[in-house]
Amino acid sequence: MAVSGNMFDGTVAVVASSGTSVEPVLEIPDNCHTVVILNPDTTNTVLVQLGTAGGAIPAANAAVIPPSATLSLVVGTLSQRASSGANLIFDTNAGAVTAQLIYVNGVSS
Repeated sequence: MAVSGNMFDGTVAVVASSGTSVEPVLEIPDNCHTVVILNPDTTNTVLVQLGTAGGAIPAANAAVIPPSATLSLVVGTLSQRASSGANLIFDTNAGAVTAQLIYVNGVSS
């Protein structure tokens, strides 16, 4: 992406059905250091992993966000991140979920 001039940026990851991972609508800004992820669903679990969107995310290899819970994920600014080329991707254990993300940004990348 690019450096964001905002302290916080919000976006969503809309998972239409389990087994079909997706990327968030907005990419992580270069100067984002923490991603806060809310699972607003009261029934389904959100699964988060680094990878390429499209396939299922096995729960054993993911960060698991239970129903009505949040996860704070420290990613570091762009210059501190591993250069894996992978993105955050999202899936669910069942059903459809719209995960809500808040990017907490610093002043530099």
